[in-house]
Amino acid sequence: MGFFSPFQQPPVNVALDDARLEQLKHLFPDGDVEYFRECLKFYKDQHVERITEKILSNQFGYYPRRPPTGKPNASEGQNYFLKKLNEIFPDCEIRCIREKIKNLTHSHVEQAIDYLLDLDKNARNGYPQRLKPGIIDRADYVRSSSYIKGAKHRLYNEFPFAFKSSIKAVMAELNNDYVQSYDSLSSMSSLTWWTSWLTFMQRKPYNSPEMYDPELLKDVDMILSRERIAQTKKDEDIAKNLNFSEYQKHNELFECGCCFSSFVFEDMCTCREGHMFCCDCLSAYTKEGLFGQGNLRGKPIPCMDSSECTSTFSLEELERVLSSDIYHAYADSIIEEEFKQLNVELVKCPFCSYCEFDDDPLDLRRLRLYRIFIYLGILAYASTWIATCIMDILEAVFCSWSGTFVFGCVAGIAGIQIRRVVSIVQRQLVRRRKKSNILYCQNPRCGKCSCLACGQEHKPLHRCHEKEQDKLRLYVEQAMADAVKRTCPKCQLSFTKSDGCNKMTCRCGYQMCYICRKDIRQESYSHFCDHFRDIPGQSCTACNKCDLYKVQSEEKAVKEAATRAHAEFLAANPEITHSSSADLDHIGPGSYTLANAISIDYIIEQICDLLIDHFFH
Repeated sequence: MGFFSPFQQPPVNVALDDARLEQLKHLFPDGDVEYFRECLKFYKDQHVERITEKILSNQFGYYPRRPPTGKPNASEGQNYFLKKLNEIFPDCEIRCIREKIKNLTHSHVEQAIDYLLDLDKNARNGYPQRLKPGIIDRADYVRSSSYIKGAKHRLYNEFPFAFKSSIKAVMAELNNDYVQSYDSLSSMSSLTWWTSWLTFMQRKPYNSPEMYDPELLKDVDMILSRERIAQTKKDEDIAKNLNFSEYQKHNELFECGCCFSSFVFEDMCTCREGHMFCCDCLSAYTKEGLFGQGNLRGKPIPCMDSSECTSTFSLEELERVLSSDIYHAYADSIIEEEFKQLNVELVKCPFCSYCEFDDDPLDLRRLRLYRIFIYLGILAYASTWIATCIMDILEAVFCSWSGTFVFGCVAGIAGIQIRRVVSIVQRQLVRRRKKSNILYCQNPRCGKCSCLACGQEHKPLHRCHEKEQDKLRLYVEQAMADAVKRTCPKCQLSFTKSDGCNKMTCRCGYQMCYICRKDIRQESYSHFCDHFRDIPGQSCTACNKCDLYKVQSEEKAVKEAATRAHAEFLAANPEITHSSSADLDHIGPGSYTLANAISIDYIIEQICDLLIDHFFH
């Protein structure tokens, strides 16, 4: 019939296939060559005509494209596909996308889409979710062979006493990223097993051309920049101590007008009248006034002197003394207060002070009139209905005064919630007038998109009031698994140890030590300590070899990873109620609970929608 199934492919004629590929490249100059090569395997005759007909008729002119720069299976092309798939699946774990792309030879985007859609449909929890949707970290990209070789040689030089196989294993676990591998090896160098009897034999330094790969040099500069900043901080602390000693030696210290302690002039600030205070007192005073009592929000910061000075601190002085986050919070409170005095309707970003004027003031005046009746109707209806139901039940069980008492309590609670209901209804009214449910914050320090329907951050594939419990649990569990994961540097297979000794054998034949990650195919069990110990589990005093069964405290590493992941998730999702730290001891399904799966706000919003539809439509 002229067609072969994948299990019955025709014999390959390389010369003819190359000629056919040239014809297809001429017809489809931006096409993926490997895709065309794969298509050629399925036909017996008229290859070019059949493939062309397939593309134009069956696929409506669509065919996999090659990347604009670089080869499809090189790192540059794979990173291009990674960015494309990140736009389509912005919430998918980037590692899942990257590993799929690296295992494909053609039609990278198309095959990866099919794989992820199938995974999302058939897997229990769908494809793995990432913490920050749409963002690709610098360490997540596919690394070129030049970068990997150069990074490996640099790490060989910077950790001369580490086993080469251990360095390879660490790089394999961390996507061959130089910065993360450097940090991981630095933390591992303090462990007891790192120093071996070979420490006196320092290896010869490497100096290969790959060590000067442009992308690698950027990462090297990043580490050097961190070290310079840390050294600058140390030098600054030393200079401050010397400066304080000089002031103290000559008895020239200044007294703070608030805490009455002595400070150098550089650590002092003044009000407009010249009263001097230490920077710490001004920072604490401003912080308490903003986030504690709140009596300084939107107001000038008054002088703290006991002489009843009526002066204030200038904005320049506040900007110099206060930390950037406190100063910006104070500046935002000033702007917020000014908007309140304008008495106009605003649409606000829930994460910062950014707001937009509503573009229909006449309609808002009409809405202000209507919403008074809506608020009263909601409160009266809800309070009466709930209280009546409870009163009927209690009257049947107890006596009439119980129902009356409950009715009064419910009415009181409803009165307390008036402001909350007003805010929700106003948000629903403004949202209904908007063409979009999304507010794009233009504040460069925020830049978040918020949903006007639920007031939460609008992320890709956002659904209002979606439960975040599973996301938190899965993210923490993934971090816990990564804390004890090992990766074979030969075949890149990741695995963990559940039981047995520390000699790990991969399915590809590679053998490594679970503790130090060294290649032990030659040493085998001689790599491990075989000295007798009086107390089982005690460290060996005769050698520094790895133990055959004992490992470093994995429980501690897992718990630290869980704590770190828990904090990262809550920092990235501030709208979620913080779980107590005690929950970290019980990681698993149902461990993390949110304050309310379906909040009272959601119920009120549903009632508001029904009433608004009734009044306005």
